[in-house]
Amino acid sequence: MRNIREWLMITFGVLVYAFAWVGIILPAEGVGGGASGMALLIYYATGGPDGGLPVGTGLFLINALFLIAAVLILGAKFGIKTIYSLILLSVSMNVMQRILPDNPFGLAEYRFVSALLGGFCTGFGASVIIMQGGSLGGTDIIALIVRKYKNISYGTIILIVDVMTIGCSYFIFHDWLTILYGYILTALFSLTADTMLYHSKKLRRRVRLQIKRNTRRRQQKKRAAATATAK
Repeated sequence: MRNIREWLMITFGVLVYAFAWVGIILPAEGVGGGASGMALLIYYATGGPDGGLPVGTGLFLINALFLIAAVLILGAKFGIKTIYSLILLSVSMNVMQRILPDNPFGLAEYRFVSALLGGFCTGFGASVIIMQGGSLGGTDIIALIVRKYKNISYGTIILIVDVMTIGCSYFIFHDWLTILYGYILTALFSLTADTMLYHSKKLRRRVRLQIKRNTRRRQQKKRAAATATAK
């Protein structure tokens, strides 16, 4: 039952994450970090609404390249949950891009609001996936490869990749405001994910502690009952 719940939660997290990119960030021509941000840049660079490479397809190709590189360089073995998350994310993004209206929430003219909502929703979706033992791959794989050769922290690598990805949007839009909104989105994504993961970890510790206390109490009662019976 617990295993089924984990898969359902991963599916929910992936769908929230995909919807945030396609339904909230994309209509306002927003940008972001990670593999999803790279896929979005490819979509814009190849024509955008006028026949650009679908975001889900671009994301699948990027993650496929990352996975191949990781296997060749690191010999990494990725869990089935990560593979499932990557495939479902690519498929759901493509499906949503086809069936959703172009501007479902009217955020095309409210790019700041789009960045705030997009950052929160992507952070929420990603943290749900991570809490169930899944992963969205992408820049996580880049961090693993770089750390093999350089003594650079995981967070620093992710930050550098995100800054570079968002910065590259200037060559497409020639707009510094787009870059600023992208950084705001990424900052809120990190804040939301870190907050949820921190409190989730804290809650799990409390639950484990309470279970240990209850177990200890039951054992003490059993010992007391056994002692009383012996007397």
